[in-house]
Amino acid sequence: MLTKRRKWMTIRLKTSQGFSLIELMVVIAIIGILAAVVYPSYTKQVMKTRRTDAITALSDLAGQQENYFVENNQYASQLAGSTQDSLIKFADGVTEKYGFKKNGNNLLSKDGYYELSLSTNDTRSTFTLTAKPVVNGRQADDTDCAELTLAHTSKKGSSNQGGKSTTKECW
Repeated sequence: MLTKRRKWMTIRLKTSQGFSLIELMVVIAIIGILAAVVYPSYTKQVMKTRRTDAITALSDLAGQQENYFVENNQYASQLAGSTQDSLIKFADGVTEKYGFKKNGNNLLSKDGYYELSLSTNDTRSTFTLTAKPVVNGRQADDTDCAELTLAHTSKKGSSNQGGKSTTKECW
């Protein structure tokens, strides 16, 4: 009789396998909280990384402007075109050269996140290169560094969407 009783007790004390619904909900809640905190930081870091596309393009074009100045004793008046005044001369039908893509008289940066433009004074003795995120592009949400500039004096500048200087944060 004693053996029957022990057998019955061991069956009853057998542990269940798996986890409860409450444990599952706690894990899902923790994952949700982590995702809510981590994802915005991740996207902000991606935008910061993409700014190097603009910085590299502005530096590259500034070097090309200096070469143009050495040969022509003045800076180019436009970035892209087929005239002598163009920094990067495109033949008809060609839309990409040196990794830059033509966009009217302006260029797109090598990765395509920024639209690049050039302004000069009347005598073409100074220039300012500007990079702005492509409208509706992947970098358009970068409101902290909405415009990056590089002048002929190597002076760097940037501003947010409100026009406030953010050079220290963006360069």
